[in-house]
Amino acid sequence: HSPQHPSLVGLGTLDTLLEAGRLGIIPIEDSDTLAQAWTLQSALTQATRLCISGPFDEKQSSAVFKRRLAALLDLPDFAFLTAELTASQKKVRAIFEKLIGKVKAG
Repeated sequence: HSPQHPSLVGLGTLDTLLEAGRLGIIPIEDSDTLAQAWTLQSALTQATRLCISGPFDEKQSSAVFKRRLAALLDLPDFAFLTAELTASQKKVRAIFEKLIGKVKAG
C-alpha cells in the first residue's frame, strides 16, 4: 500500500497499524484493536526479556514473579494478564481471518 499511501513508509509497527486505520486501508476499529494487541504483546515481550534469560515458562515462574510481571504492565494480577493476552490473540486472529481469510492446515 505504500505507493498509494507514502505516509506508511518508515513507520514502526504501532504507527503503521494506526495510520492504516486512519487511511481506511483497514477498518479503524480493527486498527485500534491491532494496536492495543501489539502494545500488550510488545510490553510483555520487553518485560520478560529484561527479567529472564530464555523463554518464559509459566509453570517454572514463581507467583511473585508473575505478580510483578503483571504490575510492570499496569495490570492487577497475572490471571488478568493471561486473560487479556488470550482475548487479544483471539481478536487478532479474527481480524486476520476477516481480512485475509482462514488458512488451511498442511
